Amino acid sequence: MKEDAYISGHLKTHASFADLIQSLSASAFNVEIRESAHYEGGRYIAIRSPDDNRWTVEYIAPGEYLLRADEGFLNKLVEFSRLLSGCFSKYRWQHRIEVYDGKDALQRYFHHDWPQGANVKKR
Repeated sequence: MKEDAYISGHLKTHASFADLIQSLSASAFNVEIRESAHYEGGRYIAIRSPDDNRWTVEYIAPGEYLLRADEGFLNKLVEFSRLLSGCFSKYRWQHRIEVYDGKDALQRYFHHDWPQGANVKKR
């Protein structure tokens, strides 16, 4: 039986969309640009995890992106979150990645230069 897990995250950087793609690719992430179904002319970055689950990095404002992902198994989501946070930290990109289990309970919190406790759900 599969458990459900998901992430909620935020990335703040002045890197351009093209720089994000190039930096993620250089860090060995499998990335592609996709057209948004929600916004005409909108684009987002799709990142594939090793087990072929898709993460999205969606532009929301100048220098700001939302991070989203769903995964069947919490431990796989935690490990990929750790890798992605490490990549973001290497480039000194301000970010937070919150990993939740199927019961909506916060399990892990990865970040770089994010105010302590900002935007983290309290239980």
